[in-house]
Amino acid sequence: NGNGFFDLAGNVWEWIEEDYRPELNSIELREKNPSLDETRDEKGRPFKSMRGGAWDNFTGLDFRSELRDYDERDRRDDDYGFRVVLVID
Repeated sequence: NGNGFFDLAGNVWEWIEEDYRPELNSIELREKNPSLDETRDEKGRPFKSMRGGAWDNFTGLDFRSELRDYDERDRRDDDYGFRVVLVID
């Protein structure tokens, strides 16, 4: 795009620092995917947030920039990762 950003969706779900909070997703997204109202795993721990979508997503909903998804904090998968950022002054 005009800001030089590219490939922000479709590569991996990117872990972000915060715990998952359903209210950060719009009501529309939560109505289309009721599982987005979940907050804790089977052990009672808060889920961790992820953003970005991955190569194996099957709906356009997963690629919406406002979507925050989640998973268990210690879960690993071949489509989970993180993005390295270099801040240039």
